[in-house]
Amino acid sequence: MGTREEGELVLMYMDEIRNFISPRKVIIGFGASKKIGEAVEELKIRRPLIVTDEFLAKQNFFKEIVEILSNFVSPVIFDGTTPDPTVKNVEDAFDLLKKEKCDGVISIGGGSPTDVAKAVAVLATNGGRIQDYEGYEKVRVSPLPQIAVNTTAGTGSECSQSIIITDEERDVKMLIKSEKVVPLIAIEDPELTISLPKHLTAYTGIDALVHAIESYVSKRRNPLSDALAVSAIKLISKYLRRAYENPEDREARYHMMVAQMQAGLAFGNSSVALVHGMARPLGAYFHMHHGHSNAVLLPEVIRFSSEFEKERYAEIAELLGEERDHRKAAEAAQKLNDDLNVKKLSEVVDRKRFSEVVEKMAEDALASGSPNFNPRVPTKEEIVELYWRVYEYQ
Repeated sequence: MGTREEGELVLMYMDEIRNFISPRKVIIGFGASKKIGEAVEELKIRRPLIVTDEFLAKQNFFKEIVEILSNFVSPVIFDGTTPDPTVKNVEDAFDLLKKEKCDGVISIGGGSPTDVAKAVAVLATNGGRIQDYEGYEKVRVSPLPQIAVNTTAGTGSECSQSIIITDEERDVKMLIKSEKVVPLIAIEDPELTISLPKHLTAYTGIDALVHAIESYVSKRRNPLSDALAVSAIKLISKYLRRAYENPEDREARYHMMVAQMQAGLAFGNSSVALVHGMARPLGAYFHMHHGHSNAVLLPEVIRFSSEFEKERYAEIAELLGEERDHRKAAEAAQKLNDDLNVKKLSEVVDRKRFSEVVEKMAEDALASGSPNFNPRVPTKEEIVELYWRVYEYQ
């Protein structure tokens, strides 16, 4: 039997008109990246800017994709994307797009190249600087057509309404959210994830898990996002450890790709919450991989939140293989971190520097708006305490 709160949420769903936003088309399956030529023809792109990073540009699969593209169009390559992409990355890519008169954008990579590509596509039609679009629904004109070829199983950026770009002048990871920035075509090829290093399989997989969990407990949730989130949690619980232990497990790689896409659609149409709000400052100040930041924060944030959403956290615990008890959800998250050899925050972040910026990190986390969608909305002081609990006791 549902709780009174669940009943009230059902009434809220029925009384509220919501949009569900996704790519126009998703091409998924082993070998899906070989459909890139048909995708550019469908969108009538003739001079695409390919956005990637230096490492991926050297991979054989990247060269194969470019070779296929070259039979259809005249691509231009920008390989200057960095982890936690910056305003400068966006500006450099945009300068190349203008110089080469590109009429579309293709990202090949995970969240970083995809977010740079989305940002460049926005600037091409809207003008200004990317900082002008920080916040919610500030993109007025549809961006250039974009195709996102996803090479990780985690970020969900290829099907989400969000862009994350680091403003190094302010040490802030900007959130730009707009229905208009979702790529028109997402290509999900599990073959491209087989060569991922084990630690990136772990971090991107946990990133997807956090997307699903936060969507499921978010105050912005809805029946469609709920269904996607539950399915994603189930798949990640079953297949992430397998993909980590055996990178060539094709079944695991396929289902992780499906799960991360479901999680991306789930949070894109509901929201993330406190974990992401706190993770972005860790990335901005300490250049931690986003999935790593999410992983170290997740167990403690669940402990902080679960009393305020007992039924859903109990279900999450069960989906992750534990007893159906909200208090077990944090244990399940910690066990996953342990199994995937996730390094503790204190192992990668200097204590002195951490103590210097922790107050500002808490302010930045609140300013992002994401904590407002958490089941339990924290104060600045509670966020500071949470950061220290993660650092000291994890």
